[in-house]
Formats: sequence, C-alpha cells, structure tokens
Amino acid sequence: SSVPADVATHSGHTWARAEPVHLLTALDHLQLAAPAPLPLDASESDPLLETLSAHLVGTGFELRALADGGWLCRCPEGLECETVDPLDALGRNLRELLPSGRDAIRVRSLVNELQMLLHEHPVNERRAALGLPPVNSVWLWGVGTVRVPTADVKGNLLTDDAWLAALWRRHGGRIRAWPELGHALAEGAAGLRVAAVAARDGRSAVEVLRALEATVFAPVRAALVASRVSRVSLHDGRRVLDLLPSVRWAFWRRARPLAGGTQ
Repeated sequence: SSVPADVATHSGHTWARAEPVHLLTALDHLQLAAPAPLPLDASESDPLLETLSAHLVGTGFELRALADGGWLCRCPEGLECETVDPLDALGRNLRELLPSGRDAIRVRSLVNELQMLLHEHPVNERRAALGLPPVNSVWLWGVGTVRVPTADVKGNLLTDDAWLAALWRRHGGRIRAWPELGHALAEGAAGLRVAAVAARDGRSAVEVLRALEATVFAPVRAALVASRVSRVSLHDGRRVLDLLPSVRWAFWRRARPLAGGTQ
C-alpha cells in the first residue's frame, strides 16, 4: 500500500503530505522546482527521514515514507492550516504561497527548522556530487483529518496520484497503474476511470501528451472503434468531451489523434 495502514483505519487523526522538494533561488524570491516530490530511492529517503524524525520527537509531527517516493506527515490533532498543492506552486513566487490559517505560523516554523537540518546533509552532498538537485525543503500540504467513509466506490481507478489512489482505496475501490488501461480494456473491465497526473514529473507538455496518446488515447480510440466500450468521457480540468461508439461512422473526417479533441 502507498499509505501506512493506520491512516486508513484510525479516524480522527490529522495527516498531510510532506514532499521532499528542491527550492530554486530567483532574483528576489524562492521558487519550487519540478519534479515535486523529488524521486528518491530508499538509500536517500531513509537517512533523510531518520534525521528529520529525530528532530520531530515530541513536537506532535511524525514523518512516514510513501511508496511513490514522497512522505506523509502525521500532524498534531486538529491542526488547521491551508496549503497549496505543489503542482500548482511550480515556478511561482513562494512568498505568495505560504501556509495560512490558525496554525500557519507553527507549520512555517516547522518547515524552516527542517530546511536547516537538510542543509549540508550527507545525502544532499552525495546528490550534489552527482549533479542532482538537493532536497533542501519539505513541502507540507493537504492537511486533513481522517473520517469514516460514508459511501463505497465501484470499479477500477487507474492513476499515478498516490493521494487519489489512497482515497479511492479507502472507499473500497480497486487501484491499477494508469498505463495498464489497454490491458484493462482488453479484459472488458467495467467502470474504468483514469486520472493521470503525469505533469508532476517535470516533463514538458508535449512529452506528457505523447505519453498519454500512447497509453490512454490510442487504447480508448481502438476500444471505441471496436464498440468494446459504450461511452468515453474525457475531462481536462476545464472541459469535458463525451464520445460514443457512433463516432466511428464519421468516416468523412480526417483521422487525427484523440488528444486533439481536447485542444
């Protein structure tokens, strides 16, 4: 599982994502660099967490490792703080994105302390020697309290988003990796949902679209043409495109990638 078991079983606990990130120095401010979180293997993540966790003893905060390379933070009960998803913060002035709310000062102070511990950490010295960006901050976000699910979900969710996967799983749904869509369609699985957050890994929009064309749009187009699916609904965050198998009869139209329908 990508989330510790006690997150899914104990209601009332307060948790947040705690991404290991790299902050860039601009002319007069700091910026969050992609990707966020930084991809770390266990040989890097474990020593960093050991150092930070030792400092957090007795503070009410506790860090855990997640399967996707990010971290999870158990927070003091009832912590109230409004934060920004790192995906929405990339390249922006961090002064405009500071935590707010009742306990914001406490969270900002915690992050400052962790930044000092990360400075010149042996893991970061090794990363610098390899030309890799150091982990010089922790991005705390998504603060919330675990509640008992009030409804179950049906079907499969194919996603690369650890938070969304954990939420779907907590409500009784099945999780698969989103590049498995072609196999899931071939199996005839019903009620498939795909939520791809590929832009988090720092690739350009063109590279992301090419990957989506190969792993999502092409298999969906083939399934539509073969009438193996009854409906496809594409959501890009601003618009919705609904497609039915009848589109295969639009033979007078020049063929183009399905991705073009959302442009």
